[in-house]
Amino acid sequence: MKKNYRIGLTIHNLLELYGIVSLAWTKEKTYSLYETYLRARDVVILYPSFPPEWTSYVERIIIYIAKGMHYGDAMIAWTLEELSPWCFVT
Repeated sequence: MKKNYRIGLTIHNLLELYGIVSLAWTKEKTYSLYETYLRARDVVILYPSFPPEWTSYVERIIIYIAKGMHYGDAMIAWTLEELSPWCFVT
């Protein structure tokens, strides 16, 4: 059965996964996982646009944190809200 869809994964999710597996895997194996996601044809890495300065960044991320999110979740929510993917993996 051929897949007719692509999966969205935020760069924040990918880096979080990278950090988790780096605790148990070798540096080479961990980087290989990262590269596999970057090259996968059915996975779209979602990159948010960042404000040009830290003050703007903090002001924007605080909006999400004020809703009860942890920092990592706030970065992911920001990306998803900005890009509105149909589907994403977390």
